[in-house]
Amino acid sequence: MNAENNDPAADREPAAPIRKRRGWWSRNWLWFVPVLLAALIVFAAGWAYWSFFGRVYCLTEYRTAMEKIVGSEQLRAELGAPIEAAGWPPPSYRFDERERDVRWNVAGPNGRAKAHVLAKLMRGKWEFVILEVALPNGEKVSLVEELGGMAPPPPFQGAPPASDQPKTDAPPPVIDMPTPDVQVPERL
Repeated sequence: MNAENNDPAADREPAAPIRKRRGWWSRNWLWFVPVLLAALIVFAAGWAYWSFFGRVYCLTEYRTAMEKIVGSEQLRAELGAPIEAAGWPPPSYRFDERERDVRWNVAGPNGRAKAHVLAKLMRGKWEFVILEVALPNGEKVSLVEELGGMAPPPPFQGAPPASDQPKTDAPPPVIDMPTPDVQVPERL
């Protein structure tokens, strides 16, 4: 017998090459990349919405108006309960240093309506001038009277009416001005 024939390993087939196990990325990239992109798009859209309209939702006037709208019996009968601010379309607003004008949609189980708040800075305090909700049937519900403690706009403090001015018998002033001599060129 040969020494070569006595080796039991020689009778076996050659072993298959050992394959390295694939890493996590190579197994999962096909689903991970689209999910990551979708999450980034949703995050960016949310950030953009909040950066443009988030300051409206933080206004004291907006919050007070929503409390009055939710608490109104007439609106709950018309729109149903609960009444919430509709997220879309986003609120429209106009702010300056003495005035805040906000319009947004509210929705209940029975329908949607448009809310409008106009607040002005009067005597150092923000006061509601308009707080109304326009219902789908065209009716407008004003809630500004329900805001206890909010003062009406101050009266106009301009010039007194002409009837209150003292009457005088003096003639109106005479304006006697010489007309200037102006040379107009002739046309050809």
